[in-house]
Amino acid sequence: MYAMFQGASFVSLDISNFNMTNVVDTQGMFNVLDELRELKLGTNCRFPDDTGLPDIPITSEYTGKWQNIDTGTATKPNGAFVFASNELESYYDGATMVGTYVWQPRPLDVSQPVKAADVTVNYLDSNGNKIHDPQLISGNVGDAYDASSDVYQLKIDGYTLDESKLPTNVKGVLSDTPQSINYHYIEVAQPVKAADVTVNYLDSNGNKIHDPQLISGNVGDAYDASSDVYQLKIDGYTLDESKLPTNVKGVLSDTPQTVDYTYKKDTLATTLNDSKIAPSGQSKFGNLPNAGDNDLISVIAMISGLFVMIGLWISKQVKQRYK
Repeated sequence: MYAMFQGASFVSLDISNFNMTNVVDTQGMFNVLDELRELKLGTNCRFPDDTGLPDIPITSEYTGKWQNIDTGTATKPNGAFVFASNELESYYDGATMVGTYVWQPRPLDVSQPVKAADVTVNYLDSNGNKIHDPQLISGNVGDAYDASSDVYQLKIDGYTLDESKLPTNVKGVLSDTPQSINYHYIEVAQPVKAADVTVNYLDSNGNKIHDPQLISGNVGDAYDASSDVYQLKIDGYTLDESKLPTNVKGVLSDTPQTVDYTYKKDTLATTLNDSKIAPSGQSKFGNLPNAGDNDLISVIAMISGLFVMIGLWISKQVKQRYK
């Protein structure tokens, strides 16, 4: 198995099923596997030669040792076997040390807060498409978070929150692992402007006698043209109750509609004076004189005539004098 994995870019390698009982040459088996972070070993693994397993760097995060995971995790191993690279290949015993070995992390300094990975709150439509910029919840490992408030459970124009798909992790604890909360929304149909309803005012011949009125709105809206706002009183005309439109109430649509009110022209009753019958003792010319008044009238007429004649004579004399 000389230089078997030399130079490979493995991060994780599982050789737990290898039967290396009769292997005599493992020299350089793990040469230049600098990216290797996880190595799974089995019962029949043995390393009689220097495998070239790279040393683990000693950093602020890692101790420079391999540690078996046991009942822990890759980021938090809790096994009892801790070895440097050269120790692992020398001391490994398949009978008692089977397991997965990872770089041993340094214990966290609990006295200092550790920045947690963000919780991302996403806003998606029914198809999983983004409909709003996501929000981030940040903090330190161990901090509680709550994304159930209005700050995160947004109202988005044109959409309504899908209550049947509310996320189960709206409340939780920040950790070193990124988390996401997905709010799903249902698209709400946008209102569509309807064609107008035109209310016309016509005489018996269908001629316009008043400016029409318009009823506007969105498709599906109800309209009512039966009120006094639309059923007008027009001077000189009377609404023809026998021809009331049947569509004074209805629903707006994308098709123009008309409501036609028909009016009858008013007829004035003209009374002529000469059609009246005069009361007894009167005529259409006024009161007639009584029988005893005739002599007085004659005297007045004679005196008036005399004054006229005198006036004419005086006028004639004046003209002759100045000739």
